[in-house]
Amino acid sequence: MNSPIEPIAITLNDCDKYLTVARNKGLKVFRNHKDSKIDIQLTYVDMAKEIKASSTFENFTVAAARIHHFDPSDYIDEHADDAYDGDAYICRLDANTDKRLTLKGKYIQEEQGLFTLVPRGDLHSVTKGNDNRVSLVVWAKPH
Repeated sequence: MNSPIEPIAITLNDCDKYLTVARNKGLKVFRNHKDSKIDIQLTYVDMAKEIKASSTFENFTVAAARIHHFDPSDYIDEHADDAYDGDAYICRLDANTDKRLTLKGKYIQEEQGLFTLVPRGDLHSVTKGNDNRVSLVVWAKPH
């Protein structure tokens, strides 16, 4: 499924709430480290506790959850997630319409508050863009 998943969505108020939590927790800078096989430049904050306590993913086992903040010059090369058991669910939190998420080489039109399913092992990336990009990424598996 390469489009937003309507059954898994959050309200615009929830988007704002998660953005506020991220600001209050403080974003951590992540740049390539010596063991990385892909090129990454982004900032993030861990959100697993908040997501596990929410009703949005109550029918899932949540392995991890983070807010990723990409400045216009930030990016993550094409890669496949395999660090967690389950798929990645990516929700655009900001209202910017700059297409930056790719899945299997094609740009995805994201909408604020809607999750896009990235099946475990599928190649995806976030490209450089014109605007900031803030997303909630949840790695989870349905019960």
